Amino acid sequence: TTLTITAASLSSITVLPANKTIADSTTLQYTALGNYSDHTIQDLTKQVTWTSTDPNVANISNAPGYQGLATGVAHNGGNTSIKAEFQNVIGQTDLTVSAATLTSITVTPTN
Repeated sequence: TTLTITAASLSSITVLPANKTIADSTTLQYTALGNYSDHTIQDLTKQVTWTSTDPNVANISNAPGYQGLATGVAHNGGNTSIKAEFQNVIGQTDLTVSAATLTSITVTPTN
């Protein structure tokens, strides 16, 4: 029998979670999953370059240990796209930052 080995190429990137809403000054951790031509999936969260199409709505980190961590910065709310790019392949999802404000804090247990 003959075994042929070929290099798999990156076909697409899935950015998760998809289409989320967060409040101003809160964070959301994103993951980038690389989908390859041999039908394998790899976590590329630390390898991709993260960007927000509107940094006035949300920032997203590329700093070591914080890759993919988005922070809402729009005090009046807004929409942006979160993009992950690797090897000229881009995946993206929408992020909405709401104008919601903190109204209460509950501490448990009570005693």
